[in-house]
Amino acid sequence: MTKVFQKARARDEILDFVLQNCLAHRLGDERPSGYGPAFNPIGFLGKMAQAGDLILVSGIPQHGWSLCWLHRISSDQPENRYLCESVETGEMSWWSNVGIEYLDRDVVESHPQWRWTDQQFAFNDRWQRACGEPADWRGLKPLMPVFEAGFSVALALQAATGWREERQERRFEDYRKVTKTEMRSFFMHCLSETVKA
Repeated sequence: MTKVFQKARARDEILDFVLQNCLAHRLGDERPSGYGPAFNPIGFLGKMAQAGDLILVSGIPQHGWSLCWLHRISSDQPENRYLCESVETGEMSWWSNVGIEYLDRDVVESHPQWRWTDQQFAFNDRWQRACGEPADWRGLKPLMPVFEAGFSVALALQAATGWREERQERRFEDYRKVTKTEMRSFFMHCLSETVKA
C-alpha cells in the first residue's frame, strides 16, 4: 500500500490530463464527435492494447481500477488476462472479462513524468529551482530529467530559441545523491559555454 504515496503526483497529473483533455464537452445543442486525445477500444481497426499502455478499464467491481498501466497480456486461456497497475493505488492485479481502451500512445510518450515516483518529481523540482528564474537562463531552457535504469539520470539544457540547436547534457549515476550545488554548477557551466559560442 506504500505505492499510493510514491506516485501521488504522477496520479494527479494523469487524472488532471484525462479530465481536462479526454472528455467530450457539449457545445450548444450538438455533441462533438471527436474531442482531443482519446481512449481507443481494443480490436477497433485491428488495434490491440500492448504492454506500457495507459488503459481505461471497465467492468471491474472494485474501486481504484478505472485507470491502469498495462504490464502484460496473457492469452494462454480462452479469455485474455491483463496484468494491470492501478494509477490510483499502485497495486498490481490480473484481470479478465473486462473492457479495455488505451490512451493515444503519442500522448503517453510525450508525458514521461506520468511514470515518475514522487521522489523523482522532487528531484525535478530541485533541478528547476537550481536553474533559477527564466530571466537567468540567457537563451537556455532546462529540460525535464531523463531517468534511466537504476537511479541514473540525465540533466540537459537546450537553446530556447529556434535558431540555435545547442544541447548540453550531463549524466549522474544516482539522482538521489545529486546536490543542488552540482546542479547549479552544471547550469552555470552551460551558461558560460553559451556566452562563448
